[in-house]
Amino acid sequence: MDMWTRLKNTTSPVVIYGMGNASERLIYKLRSIGVEVKGVFASDGFVRHNDFLGYTVCSFDEMRSLYPDMIVLVAFGSALPSVMDNIKRISSICETYAPCLSVVGDSYFDIEYVRSVEDKLRYIYSLLADDISRRTYENIVLYKLTGEIPYLSLAETAREEIWSLISPKANDTYLDLGAYNGDTALEYISHNPDYARIIAVEPDKRNFKKLTKVLADCRQISTYNMAGSNEEGIEYFDNRGSRSSLLGSVGTPTPTISIDTLIGDSSVEYINIDTEGNELKVIEGGSRTISTLSPTMLIATYHKATDIVDIPLKVLSINPNYKLYLRHHPYIPDWDTNYIFKA
Repeated sequence: MDMWTRLKNTTSPVVIYGMGNASERLIYKLRSIGVEVKGVFASDGFVRHNDFLGYTVCSFDEMRSLYPDMIVLVAFGSALPSVMDNIKRISSICETYAPCLSVVGDSYFDIEYVRSVEDKLRYIYSLLADDISRRTYENIVLYKLTGEIPYLSLAETAREEIWSLISPKANDTYLDLGAYNGDTALEYISHNPDYARIIAVEPDKRNFKKLTKVLADCRQISTYNMAGSNEEGIEYFDNRGSRSSLLGSVGTPTPTISIDTLIGDSSVEYINIDTEGNELKVIEGGSRTISTLSPTMLIATYHKATDIVDIPLKVLSINPNYKLYLRHHPYIPDWDTNYIFKA
């Protein structure tokens, strides 16, 4: 049974932990399947008893006093150990889920979707290159379907472990699409100080300003205040000044650029793609580079519920010679889950 079916069939009161865009989307999704949300609560430091979509936001203890048998749905993401520990504490007291919501779009990883792609899921599993990837894949798929938080813990590996897969070398060129405030570039430099060149692409204007400041003293850095896509043009961008800034139908007109244009006739050994739901377009825009140069690639696979299927099939249709790995770093929900492609 998937999480949505469980919620449709429950007689227990359903409440939401967290405020913001994810909470709003979750409330509307639940209403669409006939599930009434009884209330919204926040972490103790954020409780102001203010109104959120008609609900008075209270504390966990206040909510539990009203609904002792409540089901809690976590509607935000965090990698902070203290926050994740609090979520696990709540889950030890109440039936608790962290729904798999697409950051972009309205796709859902429910039982109907799983049945429609069952053969693809099995095929991708057969391609995974190591036991860690297979364990990660099994547990992430089960998490996505059920929303059960323990599966995320079973899928975890330390972030540092991923660098043994990437294996950067002296004189490599690194392309960072969705470079945020420069943190991923700095992490790369710490593991490969003898790189040849870094190309950092970030569409959000505030993030880009931070990025250029952070990387100002680094050598051989090219920065672009643009969005990665499948071609050169203009797309609209919601400048939030955070990792979750999104391309969409409204916002600031932002120039786009493709991997193939950025690389041209040069070489690139490692590409990081974390483009807030635009990953498939970015991959398409790098078809020549991916097929001819076979760079190692790390691609975020959590912005859309269907990314875990769509992204590897897209890359392998361009270059079938890649070995496929999957890693999930500590996070609730399944954010910071990434495919790694190595030739």
